[in-house]
Amino acid sequence: MTLLVKPIWSVVSHLELPALTFKLFSLFLVRGCLGLLYALSSGLFRRSFSQYYFSKLDPGLAACWTAVCVSQFHLNFYATRSLPNTFAVCLVLFAYHFWFRRKYYSCISVLVFATVVFRSELLVFLAPLGLFLLFLRLPLLPSLLTGALSGIASLLFTITLDSYFWQRWIYPEGELLYFNTVLNKSHEWGTLPYHWYFATGIPKAIMGAIFLIPFAVYYERHTLKQSLLWPAGAFVALYSLLPHKELRFIFYIIPILNMYAALGLRHLWTRRRRMWPVILLATLALLASLTASVGLAYISSKNYPGAAALNRLHERADKETKTTMKVHLDVAACQTGISRFLEAHPRVQYFKTENETDFDTKYTHRITEKEAAFGPPETMQNKARTKTLLDGQRWQAIDTIYGFKGIAFTKHYPFVQINMGPSLYIYQRVDSRDV
Repeated sequence: MTLLVKPIWSVVSHLELPALTFKLFSLFLVRGCLGLLYALSSGLFRRSFSQYYFSKLDPGLAACWTAVCVSQFHLNFYATRSLPNTFAVCLVLFAYHFWFRRKYYSCISVLVFATVVFRSELLVFLAPLGLFLLFLRLPLLPSLLTGALSGIASLLFTITLDSYFWQRWIYPEGELLYFNTVLNKSHEWGTLPYHWYFATGIPKAIMGAIFLIPFAVYYERHTLKQSLLWPAGAFVALYSLLPHKELRFIFYIIPILNMYAALGLRHLWTRRRRMWPVILLATLALLASLTASVGLAYISSKNYPGAAALNRLHERADKETKTTMKVHLDVAACQTGISRFLEAHPRVQYFKTENETDFDTKYTHRITEKEAAFGPPETMQNKARTKTLLDGQRWQAIDTIYGFKGIAFTKHYPFVQINMGPSLYIYQRVDSRDV
């Protein structure tokens, strides 16, 4: 990737854009390419299901699809994030494209590659889809052979590439699968009830478009026997057995639900003379979703205090003339926007050592939650030590980073108030000032 980015950077760097480093430029470029890949795969998906249902690319359906997708927040928010889920979503969209073109073996190959390389949870989707293909009378032996060959090739690819980068033999998705299933430790990241995906996750993801899906199911009832709704529903039902749940784990079925929402809106529009009240309600629902998505985007921009804290520290480093800062980045900071793309200041050394105890001699600065800097005050002695340190004898808070804390409704315009509060603190070791 560096070899690809450097020639472009050599041109962009002469523009002298403020605060733009090579790493940050690489982040923008990579996320831009990922966004283009998502747009391309979504466009192929839209074209394929349009031709599948209408035997041609229908401009009305394309407009309905755009209206549905633009009104939503979560999948668009993740569309450029360099997470395995995002890469997997793009590949799943390509697989759906092959499905609607009735190129089932290509569909199997792409899904197997996405499962082996990017997200092992797709195995839960691949299993009911395989049974569904058998229901559609796809030959068993060629299907198994296609899946096996694709799996072996994908496994060799990911082990070779990832082992090179990690400098040890490793199969990342295999370790993840072992952690979540064999060791059954996914609950350590939090648990939610079985019905969460159905009752909360899916409505949150597709928002107002959920009211359009029943119309598509009704008007396309003659095609339901071959609908991807069956394996998609089975995937969510099976994956709900895992106690740890996150919305990004089921992003792969969102395009199918959006497809049905777009089909429902398209069928309503063709019957607009007698269905205009329903169309009006659907339009209002999508507009409400769009408004909520804009609000969520604004809130999300305030939800990454870790990145803001690191930028503040870099500003201080620019003013320093003597020392090299050695900053420890705590879990809370790393989970809220700090990545290696931002670790780019020439006079700052970055450390993420877990379970660190020797802060007083190793580091000059810390980015952390307030209490996490000195340990939990579980005893009177710890409380006294915390008070002493906060008095400035050892460490001193030099900056406070505010983040999103909640929403409050008011009686005055705009009737919604975004509450901000202290999220992270930048600490400096007192005796490091004169180093």
